[in-house]
Amino acid sequence: MAEVVEGCSEVFYRHDMDQLDRSRPFSVSYRISQAGPVTVGDVRYDADMRLDFRELATGYHVNIPVHGVLRSQHRGVDNTAAPGLATVFNPEGKTVFTHWPANSRILAVKLDSGAVSQTLATAVGRKVPLPDVESGLDVRTGPGRSLAQMLMLFSDQLGDASSALCNPLVAQPFAESVINAFLLATSSAFQEAVAGHSEAARPVAVRAATDLVEASPHLPWTTASLAAQCHVGARALQRGFQQHLGVSPMAYLREVRLRRAREDLLADDPASATVTTIARRWGFSHLSRFAAAYRDAYGELPARTLRAPRHVN
Repeated sequence: MAEVVEGCSEVFYRHDMDQLDRSRPFSVSYRISQAGPVTVGDVRYDADMRLDFRELATGYHVNIPVHGVLRSQHRGVDNTAAPGLATVFNPEGKTVFTHWPANSRILAVKLDSGAVSQTLATAVGRKVPLPDVESGLDVRTGPGRSLAQMLMLFSDQLGDASSALCNPLVAQPFAESVINAFLLATSSAFQEAVAGHSEAARPVAVRAATDLVEASPHLPWTTASLAAQCHVGARALQRGFQQHLGVSPMAYLREVRLRRAREDLLADDPASATVTTIARRWGFSHLSRFAAAYRDAYGELPARTLRAPRHVN
């Protein structure tokens, strides 16, 4: 579930601050939120700053300038980030922001290293060492661009209690997608492992996954979490579903949730139940998309199903 966090310095890492230009009054503005293992901060200082973070021991860190040029040093190597070029820091190594210019706007992102490790292991079907990523990341093209856009979307919705990201059914898969995008953008080993781990899941794994979905469709399942429960890689489960059922795991999950929503629409009292509450009960955060998917599946809008006459035995 997305959670707005109040304390900037303690959320990311403990650090020392040094104001480089003391002729200006010091102030900082930030909005920070967490979705499980992903923390995103939209941060601005009103004076030139130096920030000494020492060791980033618990996660990867990505800095994406929206405007301004951010200079840093990680493991003794100088780095420069600017719009279109982010910097990435590994979980170990002394890190210093040598010059954070006044009025710069930076998206600061922390990815829990344990979650990155689990995502990597789930994707390739085995435990592998965490990748040591390059410091420079092009966010204008390819997976880097996708990652930046996802994080900008997250940032734009910080503090919005009505956002779908406040629903764990949305927040958990979103956080997992962010980590997958990060690995695709930064780790060639991850790209090669995912591309090579393509053997279709055995039918027993597919059956196990469908049983899990049928038993608990309300849970925030993702392809990766289903794969982990079935002891196969995410890509293998994806191919297994396509081969044996003709749909992806997430498409199958949506079909089950639509079916359960229809059962509730037919059974609930229209005087007290609403389409919105039933849709949200089964993980559909966007009512218009739910209505369109429901109409495609059942040939009528959910409101009509809810208002249909009840047959009394």
